[in-house]
Amino acid sequence: ASDNPVGNLYNFADATKVDTVTVDSMINTLKNGTLSAKLDVKPRFLESVTHDHLDKLLDLLPDADGIVKETLILALEKIKSPESCPNLIELLTDPYYNKLAAAAIGAIGCKEAEEKLFNILLARSEKSYIALVPLGKLNSVQSIDMIAEYLSHKYVWVREMALEALGMITDRKVIGFIESAANKDADTNIRAKAKKLLWRLKQ
Repeated sequence: ASDNPVGNLYNFADATKVDTVTVDSMINTLKNGTLSAKLDVKPRFLESVTHDHLDKLLDLLPDADGIVKETLILALEKIKSPESCPNLIELLTDPYYNKLAAAAIGAIGCKEAEEKLFNILLARSEKSYIALVPLGKLNSVQSIDMIAEYLSHKYVWVREMALEALGMITDRKVIGFIESAANKDADTNIRAKAKKLLWRLKQ
């Protein structure tokens, strides 16, 4: 290793440049590569992408589709920049990508998406469950009653998501609903998770 601090600075700059070039190359592969190349580059891209690439991702997003659009949404979720919220909110109406978009919105904390996510729950469609955990992450107190309705859903995994969402909301109102799940849910795992949640919330 060199003892020359100036040399070290140059080395760092070169490394940064290489990283940027590498990510730019991967973005080009996502745009123009074969399906096999896109699938191959996806995990490396998601590991390497940073906020510095946000503008390029947002430029690509509207016209992308398939694996490319999925990869871009996952990258935006990783970067967690509020600047991407409007773009992700637009995707909530897209039946192919709304699940990924909702997850990214919850991870980023796009509070302006709360009403649209609530309306997705209100629609009670077969994919309404996608809004449960994101609303929990947004600490959506106004959605508590609506989320709680999903504690009686026919599918265990949906009830589990509703329980998880309620456990994220800081309002004490959630406790009554979680207590009900702890005592009455037909699934033993749900009851156990609800009891664990109650213990944490009552500390």
